[in-house]
Amino acid sequence: MADRHNTTRRYAMILRGSTKHQPPCWTALPAEIRLLILEAITQKRHTGWASSAAVCKEWQFVIEKENFCQLNLDIPCLDDFERIGGRRQHLVYNISLDIELPCYTCRCCYTTESETWGRRNSSIVSKGIWKLFSILSDWKSARQKGLALELSAHSPSDSDHWFKHYRFDLSLVGDDDDDLVSGQDMGSTPLDDPKHGWKNSQQETPPPKLAVMRLFSAINLRFPAELPRVDAVTRFTIRRQLRRRIQPVALQLVLDKLIGLEHMVYEPWRVWNRSCAQVVDQEYAFMIQNGLPKTLKTISIFEDFDDSLVATLADPGWFGPMFPVDSVRIGDPHIGAAFASRSLDLEQLSGSYLSNAEDFFGACLQTWTWEHLRTLALTSALLQPAGGHDKVYALLSSAAATALQMPMLHTLVLWNGTRGNACAFVYHYPDRGSPYIAWRGTWDLELTHAVVEAWQAVASQVRPWKLAIEKQYIRGGVDSHADAIHRLALPCPVVAPTSLWQMRRERAYQRV
Repeated sequence: MADRHNTTRRYAMILRGSTKHQPPCWTALPAEIRLLILEAITQKRHTGWASSAAVCKEWQFVIEKENFCQLNLDIPCLDDFERIGGRRQHLVYNISLDIELPCYTCRCCYTTESETWGRRNSSIVSKGIWKLFSILSDWKSARQKGLALELSAHSPSDSDHWFKHYRFDLSLVGDDDDDLVSGQDMGSTPLDDPKHGWKNSQQETPPPKLAVMRLFSAINLRFPAELPRVDAVTRFTIRRQLRRRIQPVALQLVLDKLIGLEHMVYEPWRVWNRSCAQVVDQEYAFMIQNGLPKTLKTISIFEDFDDSLVATLADPGWFGPMFPVDSVRIGDPHIGAAFASRSLDLEQLSGSYLSNAEDFFGACLQTWTWEHLRTLALTSALLQPAGGHDKVYALLSSAAATALQMPMLHTLVLWNGTRGNACAFVYHYPDRGSPYIAWRGTWDLELTHAVVEAWQAVASQVRPWKLAIEKQYIRGGVDSHADAIHRLALPCPVVAPTSLWQMRRERAYQRV
């Protein structure tokens, strides 16, 4: 508190002069120096820095511009957010709504109480989204520059018990391996909790099945009234830190009202229950084919998973017969076909783990032309070292044949990442420089003459330059799909950078 008052007093002295006998000195400073001072205030972000906007109109202009650029909201502050007038709407570029769900005890049982808690969660999320959309429906000036919206929800109890290494906010994001595990980023949560499997900052015991099921429970959106239309939002994001599942059919209710949406990042979690997954995959296929806004230019969908949680849920013990779990994702071909059809109008498409690349290319017709597609990234379960490589060569040749129908294509990535396996086939034609194809992986794949010639034909559509061939061997073990993504260094993003950091950090605590 003292630091805030001292900082404010120093700023006031700059404006007024150090004593009453000295003339004001702020306006005597060159404009460049004044701007440097104001930028220093906004970059340091000391406690109470935003209150410096009250010093004068010049300070207000610079500080409010930074203060309103990124708004992190929760439900209690939506009423204050509603009072932001038209004068400040144009300052807002990013809005994150993180809905706080009720706390819960660690009793791992499904009772009438837990069902009531689940319905309450759904009601809170539904009302929060409806309230935010009601406010944004009146925002018109923000449409000219585009507004980014991110939705998330979590309970403070999520990281109090079994999942202490999970992050649900952006307050700490590291830049390198040294930042992945540090005692201080655990906050006030005790590092020793044998009751919940934690000892010496290590997760020694996996969480019970019902604790996992509660964290990944479903949220059923039921809005109190029809959801208002919003045309200011051009970028919409749901990252993997939202563990609870919003069904695709419910997500469509939200997407239908974002009538100006151009970019979408969606990172759902894998549905492990076999019978439930089949239903959800059908909903995914319909949503991708028919439920996404026609205004979309870029789509990134990343289906996350955790092998350790799969092992917990696959335990044939309690609920085993009633909760059959597939340890390996079985892709629904209809999802790949939906991606293929929907990509005709896109500029960028990234689809990871939700479907297989062979289903995408198998559904493409020879009469199709992708007029706008520049970047395509897909995963395939065929890309693994075990067995023969004939199917892999067939996939690469099929991709090249389809790429001939994509005159704007400059990047195509076919990749796979699992524990012990990281590999990627890359075609890249930079805006400046020569085109190349590359194989990167923990195992070697000798590209055949037929595959090279097929991709040479793709590159020759742009310029008649010779195609370079590169290889990069990834040494050392790969302990997760997050580690695979990090080490493959793909030329296009397949998951949000913050999500990748979270994934690697969570795995690091499990690995310790």
